[in-house]
Amino acid sequence: MPLLKDSPLIIWHSDPVGPDETVLLNGYAFGDDCMVKLKRLADDDSAAPSGEVEITPLAATADSLKFVVPASWQAGVYSCVVTRGKAVSTPVLLNAPNVWWRQGDRGVGKASQGGWLSIQGKCLQLGNNPVVTLHAETGAVELKVVDPSPYRVKVEIPVGVTPGQYRVVFSNGSGGAEASVDLDPVEITAKRLPGKAVFNVRDLGADHTGKKDCTLAIVQATELLGAYGGGVVYFPAGRYRIDSVLRSGVFIKSPLKIPQNVTFRGEGTELVSLWWPDQEEPLPALIEGSNNFCIEDLSIYTQGKHSTIIAGESNVTIRRVRIRANHYYMTVNNGKPHHKRGVEVDHMVGPAIEIWGDNATVTDCDIYTSAACFELKHCHGAYLANNTVMARNFFFFSGCSEVIFEHNSFVGNQLTTGGSNFALHMGAIATRHIYMGHNSISHIYGGDHEAFTFDGHQTAYLGKVKNVEGACLELIGDLMPRNFKGAMTEMLGGALFIVEGKGRGQFRWIEDYEGKSITLDSPWLVEPDETSLVSIGGFNGNHLIIGNTMTDTGTAVQLYPPAHECIVAENKSVRASNINCLGRLRQFKNSTGVRVELCWYNQFLDNEIVEGNCWGGGSTEVDRWIGGETCLNIWGWHVSTVFNEFGAGQDTFMTPDGLQTILGESTPRSLSLPMALFTVVRRHHIHNNSSIRIRGRVSETLVENCRINNSARGIRVDAEIDYPQPEDIGQLFDFSPTDPDKSRILDFLAPDQLLIRNNHFNGVEQEYLGTDINKKTIQIV
Repeated sequence: MPLLKDSPLIIWHSDPVGPDETVLLNGYAFGDDCMVKLKRLADDDSAAPSGEVEITPLAATADSLKFVVPASWQAGVYSCVVTRGKAVSTPVLLNAPNVWWRQGDRGVGKASQGGWLSIQGKCLQLGNNPVVTLHAETGAVELKVVDPSPYRVKVEIPVGVTPGQYRVVFSNGSGGAEASVDLDPVEITAKRLPGKAVFNVRDLGADHTGKKDCTLAIVQATELLGAYGGGVVYFPAGRYRIDSVLRSGVFIKSPLKIPQNVTFRGEGTELVSLWWPDQEEPLPALIEGSNNFCIEDLSIYTQGKHSTIIAGESNVTIRRVRIRANHYYMTVNNGKPHHKRGVEVDHMVGPAIEIWGDNATVTDCDIYTSAACFELKHCHGAYLANNTVMARNFFFFSGCSEVIFEHNSFVGNQLTTGGSNFALHMGAIATRHIYMGHNSISHIYGGDHEAFTFDGHQTAYLGKVKNVEGACLELIGDLMPRNFKGAMTEMLGGALFIVEGKGRGQFRWIEDYEGKSITLDSPWLVEPDETSLVSIGGFNGNHLIIGNTMTDTGTAVQLYPPAHECIVAENKSVRASNINCLGRLRQFKNSTGVRVELCWYNQFLDNEIVEGNCWGGGSTEVDRWIGGETCLNIWGWHVSTVFNEFGAGQDTFMTPDGLQTILGESTPRSLSLPMALFTVVRRHHIHNNSSIRIRGRVSETLVENCRINNSARGIRVDAEIDYPQPEDIGQLFDFSPTDPDKSRILDFLAPDQLLIRNNHFNGVEQEYLGTDINKKTIQIV
C-alpha cells in the first residue's frame, strides 16, 4: 500500500513489553500531535479483544515516540497504531512472535525424522506455552515443545513424520490466530542410517600399544571406505600412535581429503586415544576432511609443535571427543626447555577445531588446547553444545550465520587468556543470527580480555542518494578510499543504512551495484529523499546473547560497533568489568576515509550484576576493557585519529569542523550524528559496585525498571569531557572534570532524547549524576 502524504508509519518497535512498561517506536511523520491507540488481542479466538485505549506519548520527535502500556492490562499481544489527526498508521503487533531463523539437526531449515527443530527470535513465549505445527496436504501435526523461552523454542520431530517439505505455523500462545506467523518451509529428511561397512584398524595392522606408527593402516581403511561410498573406521580400545596427518592419499601425494560419509569411531572416549608424538615441523592439521565426515567416541593427544587438530568444511560432526593439545607440554615458562623438551615461544598454533562451510555439529566434547578452541569461518547452520573447554581463547566466528552455541563451559588456561568474538574478519561482510545461550565463561585476563565481543570494521560510503525508484538508487557522493583501516573492499552483500533524515533507522541489503548505481534486496518502507543521509558498511547483528554467566573476565558482553538489533538478556556478570553498547564515528585525519559504525535497536533485558567490584583499573581511555567498577555502558563514541589512516596515533574527540568536512556541508552542526540509537535497558539488576552510564552522542535510549543496590553511583548521563587523562586513577573511574580551568564539556558530543523511568535505588550514594542529567532532552520519570 503506498504511503499517503504525512501519514505516520511505524518502522520499528521495541518488544517484548509488559504492563506499565514503555514502548519505543521509530517511524515517519511523527510529532507532538500524535496519539497512540492500543488494544490487547484475545488469546482465544472465540473471545473478544479488549477495548481500545488512546494514549498520549511521554515523548515525541519527528521519528520517535515513547508511550507506556496501561498498568492495569494483562501481558499479551497488543495491536498498536499511531494517529495524527485523521491520518492513521498501519497497525503493528507488539509482542507477536518475531522469528529470525529456524534451524534443525540437519542445518538451516532442515530436520530429520526423530530429530529437532529450533526457532530463534524474540517474543516467542509470553507465559503461555508456544504452539508449533507442521502443515502438509494430508493435515497438521502439532510438535512437542521442549524448554521454551522468549528467545528460543525447540521442538521434537516425530519419528513417523513422512519426509518432505512442510509449512510451519508458530504461535507464542497469545494473541490468537492474528498473532500466529508462518515460517519459511522446513524440510524433513529420512532418519540417517549408519554406514554398513565397518573396518577395524587392527585388522589392517594397526598397533594398539602406542609403540608403532599406525598412519598407514588408518589411511588404508579410510581409502577403502571411500571406494565403498562411506562407512566406519573403527578403533577398538588402545593407544594408536600416528606420525602424519590423517588425510587420504598422504603417502601417494593425492589431493584427496577424508572421503565423504566416513566416520572415525572409537570404542569409547576413555578407551581409545589417537596420539601424535612430537613433530620437527607442525603438521597442517592432525585430522583433515572436506565434508560429510564424523569423529566420535575417542580421544586425541598431541604435544610440542602442532597446528589445527581437526579441520573440515561442511556437514562435519564431532561428538564425545576428548582433545588434549598442549604446545608447551612438559616445558617451563611457556616453552623453555625442561628435560630436553622445549619449543619456540613464538610458534603460532592453530585452533583445536577449524570449520568452513555449512552444518557443523560439535557436541559433548572435552577440549584442552594451548590455542583457541573453536574457529568457524563463513559457517552457516552450525550447532555447538555441551562442550567443556580450557583454552587460550574460547571461539572466533567470522562471517558466520545461523549458529547455535549453547551450554558450553570455558575456563581460561593461561594468564594471558584473551577474549572471543563474532567478527567481520576473513573477508566477511556480514555476521548475523547467532544464538549464544547459557554458556559459562571464566578466568580471562590477557589483552583486552573480553568474555565476548564483536569485531571488524567496514565502511564504503557516507553521503546522500538520488533517483530512488523501488529497490534502486544512486549515490551522489564518492565511495570511500580503500587505503585506511576498516575500508570496505567489496560492497556486494553489505548493507545500506539510512543514518539521518527521512526513513532513518532502515537498512537494506545490497544485491548488485555498478559504479554509483545500487540495487537493493527490496524497496523501502519509507523512501529516502534529499534530507536522508545514508551509509554503506558491514553488518553484525540480529544476535541473541541469552542466559550466560561471565566470571572474572574483562568486558562481559561488548557490542563493539557495528551492532544491529541484538538482544542481551538474562546474563549474569560476576567480577566482569563492563557490559558495553558502542556506536562509533571515526575520522582519519590523513585520509578521506571515515568509519561509520552504527549501534541500533539493541535491547538489554533482565541482566544481573552479581558482584561488581572487579580486578583491575586503568586509564579512562580504555575503561571499556579494563576492570574496576562494573558498568553497563552505552556510548556514542566520536573520534578523530591524529596521525595516519591505519589508526596509529592518538584519538581526539570529533569536532563540529571535522564533521562538517566529512559531510561536505556549508555550516557546522550543533550536534554530531548519533551512532548509538534506539537502545532499551530494562530490569537491569545490580547487587553492588556497579552503575549504568550513558555517554557521548547517544540518542533515543530508554532505561526503565532497573534496580541498583549498594553502589557509589546509580545512573550517569554525560557529554564527552575534554580534559587531561591521568595514566591511572585506580579502581573507580570518574568522568567529572577534575580541573575546570583545564576541562571542557563538549556539548557537540552530548546525549539527547533519553527517557529514564521508574528505576529503584538502595544504598546508592549518588542516584542520578553527570554533566547532562538535568538537560531538557533527558526525561526522568
